[in-house]
Amino acid sequence: MKRTFKKSLIILFALAVVMMTMVMPTVSANTDVAITFDTEAMENASGTETGLRVTNLYPTASGRESVEGYHIKNGVIKFNFDQAMDESTLTPENIKVKLASSSYINPANPKFDANTMEWTYEPYEVTSTSYSISIADMCEGTMVHTVIFTSGVKTADGTPINEVSKKFQTGRIVTTQGTEGKSLMDVAHKKDIKRYESDGTLSTLASDGTAYNQSKNNLMVDYAPNIDQVGAHFIPAKDAYVKIDLGNYYSIYDVVIYSAWGDEDFRAHKPVAVAYSNDPAATFSSANSVGTMAANQYKSSGRLEASDGGRGYSRYLSPATPFRARYIFLRATNTGDTGESASSIKVIADVDTDYGELTAKKDGSAVSKFAGTGTYEVSAPATENKAGSGGAYMIIAGFDANGIVTKIECSEVSVSGGKVSLTTTIENANTKSLKAILIKSFSEPQMLTDALILPAQ
Repeated sequence: MKRTFKKSLIILFALAVVMMTMVMPTVSANTDVAITFDTEAMENASGTETGLRVTNLYPTASGRESVEGYHIKNGVIKFNFDQAMDESTLTPENIKVKLASSSYINPANPKFDANTMEWTYEPYEVTSTSYSISIADMCEGTMVHTVIFTSGVKTADGTPINEVSKKFQTGRIVTTQGTEGKSLMDVAHKKDIKRYESDGTLSTLASDGTAYNQSKNNLMVDYAPNIDQVGAHFIPAKDAYVKIDLGNYYSIYDVVIYSAWGDEDFRAHKPVAVAYSNDPAATFSSANSVGTMAANQYKSSGRLEASDGGRGYSRYLSPATPFRARYIFLRATNTGDTGESASSIKVIADVDTDYGELTAKKDGSAVSKFAGTGTYEVSAPATENKAGSGGAYMIIAGFDANGIVTKIECSEVSVSGGKVSLTTTIENANTKSLKAILIKSFSEPQMLTDALILPAQ
């Protein structure tokens, strides 16, 4: 009897296990879905720390403004899926945008949650195979955005996806559309900028009569938000002026000034006149006038309110047409003694390829002066922004103590490993210095970076 009861329990337990197995739902694993930027350049850069800097469109009372960066069609970032998705799951709740930093974002901005670092947006277009957002809805100003496709996104058959992240970066705001496929670059970055008196001589006194420190000039070109990094009244008034040597001839779309002051109630700023020239001996009075940045631009179009996602103070020249120049001049136009405070000046130009600074190595070690015979490699970082635009020509020449050429090397160079480079071997012991230059072509010569000079030891 006991054996029969025990046997019956075993059978009932087995039946219960079978029934539970039949009624319990099967939990399927998440699936991998390939999600790619519609723009090849953005996809290639998406695995980097910052992603590609892209054009940001921003609606204003006067139209739409853009920022320096790679121009994408219609200002829309599009993601493609490699299979059909459940459109009802393609929402901002499941596809989050996070910012890399909260710096310089107004804490009252309703689009930003500093606790989660999430940015609020609305999708531009949604289909079963694509998801698009407008850059106009993103945070303005050199900000890394990470777009996270969470497991809340599902395929058409209801399977959750494995999380996918993509990165891109917005640039700073300027007032030109530029050319699709090219890049709007700040060509004043780290370039030479100096203050001159009306007669063209370098200033030796600051506005308060103390010794003027020319070594502070290069700080001007690097963006220093809300900090009076270079001292008050750097852009002088009356007939004194500052001059920026861009080191190259560019088609310039805009000149931008960032204020040195973070207090939004500060009003003591001056109109700033801008001029240009291609003559290295030119002064402000002999240069070509472009226009004047009005004093009230800091509030009317420069500082964006919290609800707009704006960051900082800036003013734009906004010329009607681009102008070609190497030297930029700025001067405050007020009649008093005080000039204009600024933490940064940007000169925005439309370029095919962004070439960095030329540097040299001798036998594999970096050199800043000529180091005798041996093998020299001259190179420059290069970002190819437009197909077919990455090529150039490089010339390296050696000179003796009297300036006579002892060796010359010239070759077409192309972007490889993120740079362009040329190698030459100096065997003539009379060689005392080395010079190099990068040009666009021989049919239309154009210097693309500052020439590199390795002077004698």
